[in-house]
Amino acid sequence: MTRCCNRIALILAMIMTTSSSAMDDTQTTRPANVQAAFDAMEAEQIGNDLVGREGHMGRKIPVMKAISTFQKRVVRTPDDFRSMTVLGQLYIRLGKETGSHSAYVSAEKSLRSALEMSPDHLTAITWLAVALQAQHRFREALPLAEKAWSANPHDTMALATIGDCQFHLGRVTQASDTWQKLVEAEGRVAPVLARLARLAQLAEIQGDPQQAISLIEEARDAVHAAGHADAAVAWYELRLASLHHAIDAAEEARVHYQTALEFDNDLHEARIGLGRLLAEHGDMELATDLLEEAVQASGSASAMIGLGDVLQVQGHADTANAWYDRAEGILLKELATSGTAHQRDVSRFFSDRQQSPLRAVDLAKQDLRCRSDIFAHDTLAWALHRNGQHIEAALVMQRALQHHVQDARLHFHAGMIFGASGQSEKAVQHLTMALQINAHFDLLDAKIARQKLTELEALATAKF
Repeated sequence: MTRCCNRIALILAMIMTTSSSAMDDTQTTRPANVQAAFDAMEAEQIGNDLVGREGHMGRKIPVMKAISTFQKRVVRTPDDFRSMTVLGQLYIRLGKETGSHSAYVSAEKSLRSALEMSPDHLTAITWLAVALQAQHRFREALPLAEKAWSANPHDTMALATIGDCQFHLGRVTQASDTWQKLVEAEGRVAPVLARLARLAQLAEIQGDPQQAISLIEEARDAVHAAGHADAAVAWYELRLASLHHAIDAAEEARVHYQTALEFDNDLHEARIGLGRLLAEHGDMELATDLLEEAVQASGSASAMIGLGDVLQVQGHADTANAWYDRAEGILLKELATSGTAHQRDVSRFFSDRQQSPLRAVDLAKQDLRCRSDIFAHDTLAWALHRNGQHIEAALVMQRALQHHVQDARLHFHAGMIFGASGQSEKAVQHLTMALQINAHFDLLDAKIARQKLTELEALATAKF
């Protein structure tokens, strides 16, 4: 994973793309007029032998075509709140398939319009919660999802959204209980297994990566057996790669990254992850090639930052800085259009680069107000440290550490912060833990961790 995007953020952005159509449509049956429109489009698609794979999720209708159809419907019948609700659902699907934040904004607008016409329409309430959650507006999404679930205990999308929000608001135990309810309600069928990755997140954070790996493998096997699109299987392979990467199981991570790309060559996060993995283990030439490919294909900030890191290690500081500057421009543009969704990413970027420290702190505080999870506290602590507020940073970091997180980068941050605040023993403890969890956790920071640890141990020896 990249320096500016933590692992949990990536999971939460992508996990719902692998849902079955049953859960995407919720447990509410479509009205006859809405179903007829879908049936007509499905019949046309199935009969077209020339339709390619791109833009499809399994045998779903191409999302832009479906959006166009329902846009026309709501123009013709502006009081049709059911069609307006479906339009909102389709915008959410567009957001999942493309990563477009503006699609979630459009979804919110459509769903609020539906609720203006029919305030008690439960499907619109559920999917408005989903749209808000996708924008990281968890405090707004949670009561809506709870309202929908209370009114309809069969609405598994509402239950899934409740778990998402609880997790991001730092209510880890509640989130775990919610996911267990999801399993009990539906069993270990494909739609539920697609969300057992959330349980894997909890297991991973609380120190059981093997349980996380087993759950992801089960979910991957289920969606593969159910005949889901290659892109769905590819995401689970990416997740497995990330899990192995995090615990320094390099060969297993490499295999899963490559398998993900075999299923979906456009899954650029897999190419970026593989490039970083190879660089961390010394294959700079192939890493550079992969990251350059990712930059050209995706134009993403994470790919540019990864390429910049590789160039930095190779001694090409000027070229690396040029890539960092381009990445910053993209991140700031995304921040301007997406608000809460990118506050954490930009704060971390500024902190890692040691630039704009005051803005990094401000963005981290805004992020913490939106989602009070472990990594929100970590982000703020790191920003405070980079701003020279080491004592305050140490206090915030204690909040991040209280859940006994097994994350190398977080322990690296803790070690550097405690070292700067005069708590040398704690610094040695956390830097040692970071390198034990993953000696290659970051191309640049792992080297800094080793240097700082050596320095602190030498000072401790000199005292005696």
